[in-house]
Amino acid sequence: MNIKHIIYGFAAMTVALLSASCSNIDEGQRLIYVKPAEAKRAVLIEDYTGQNCTNCPHATEEIESLMNEYGADNIIAVGIHCGLGISVDDKTKVGLMTETGKEYANAVGVSAQPIGNVNRMTGLIDKDYWGVAVRKVLTEYAVAPMSLNVTNSYNDSNRKLTVSVEASAIESDIKGKLQVWLVEDNIVAPQIMPADDPDWKGKTNPNYVHNHVFRAAVNGTWGTDFSLAKEQVSNSEYTYTLPSNWNENNVSVVAFVYNDEGVQQVVRVPVIAKDAE
Repeated sequence: MNIKHIIYGFAAMTVALLSASCSNIDEGQRLIYVKPAEAKRAVLIEDYTGQNCTNCPHATEEIESLMNEYGADNIIAVGIHCGLGISVDDKTKVGLMTETGKEYANAVGVSAQPIGNVNRMTGLIDKDYWGVAVRKVLTEYAVAPMSLNVTNSYNDSNRKLTVSVEASAIESDIKGKLQVWLVEDNIVAPQIMPADDPDWKGKTNPNYVHNHVFRAAVNGTWGTDFSLAKEQVSNSEYTYTLPSNWNENNVSVVAFVYNDEGVQQVVRVPVIAKDAE
């Protein structure tokens, strides 16, 4: 794999609170293949955002519009707080910017916000072009070459999350990286609002609700090396201990496989299923 291409798509991650580990895809994990139904492709939008970014709420509105148009299962957004942000280490405010998010932004060359990457196929583009890119992916690349299934198990007593990922190669060999992220919704934290906001008019809304916020990577800096031959199935398992200030009911796993050609498939699964609450 061309490392320059990899660096363009993402940056090295420092993973905190990573407990026991991942399983590599080896011969012992190969399962008997049963060809799945045609896999519909979902789209990953990496939204580089910040709490001190005046126009970033407009990018959130664009994401919500795309989810309404194509369905929340088909548009999977991750808000990577960086640049004009507030650090998670800030003792005076609820901050959402991580060192990992800053590394991502530096690697892909974020110089203004909001800006994003659609399925790691477009490079950084303005929010006004996300809809065009999403439409292109879902029409020209509608069928994914693989399927991903995620099963989560959460222990409330020790806050330990176990993530099981089953991957199936449908029509061709797949080689790249498997990445497992954690995102959180419904975080109430400050946000500077756009000047055209009717209520806040460019001022800080202290009770803004942030969604799909990138929290951590579960399986290491670059994800896990992934190689699967046509008509093979593999299982991988990872564990992570959720920090006490995260609401496990609002946390989801975002898992995706990517390579130099972009994201091959992406799924989002809540840590705690809604029907289990």
